[in-house]
Amino acid sequence: MGRRVDLLDPDALKTALLAFALVCVIGIGVAILDRVRRATIKPEDDPRELLASLEEAHEAGEIDEAEFRRVREVIDRNAQFGPDGKEPRIPK
Repeated sequence: MGRRVDLLDPDALKTALLAFALVCVIGIGVAILDRVRRATIKPEDDPRELLASLEEAHEAGEIDEAEFRRVREVIDRNAQFGPDGKEPRIPK
């Protein structure tokens, strides 16, 4: 039938250990990449919070009426369609 492999054979043992080490290294790499990705992606800002900050700045005189309207339009558009302006957002 087939060739029997002696598991205590040094070549077979070395191959099995190398395969196991490779799987471990790949698993650790995936875990590290996942942590880095989660740490670098910040949660999306709430449009209501952005609008409240904008209104405070306008009331304090830090921005003029034209700038207030322009930025508010962008916030409203992003809240409705998303930053790319292509697909409508799913309401929360």
